[in-house]
Amino acid sequence: MRLWPSVFSFKKLFWGLRALLYNIHWGSFGMPGYIGPPTYILGAKNIIVGKNVRIYPGIRLECHFGGRIIIGDDVSIAQNVHITSAYDDLIIHRGVVILANSFVTNIHHS
Repeated sequence: MRLWPSVFSFKKLFWGLRALLYNIHWGSFGMPGYIGPPTYILGAKNIIVGKNVRIYPGIRLECHFGGRIIIGDDVSIAQNVHITSAYDDLIIHRGVVILANSFVTNIHHS
């Protein structure tokens, strides 16, 4: 029988509290959900996150020139992921899993 929760549980609780604070500055952050420490956030008001989203440490989210990032419900984003949107909506649909060290964008160079 454990008397104290694990350190991992405290870390997730802290991530959840961070998500509540992000809800103030972001377009929306659905709960329950958690986010690890980000590396870089640009255009936070243009980022919308659904319910039950798990974002692990090292996320980099960028919205340029009115672009929006919309993350649906039940999404899991692993560590060190870079997501960038410009001019248009970048939508990550419900139930998507993005693996570590990935780059997702809707930017194109003509």
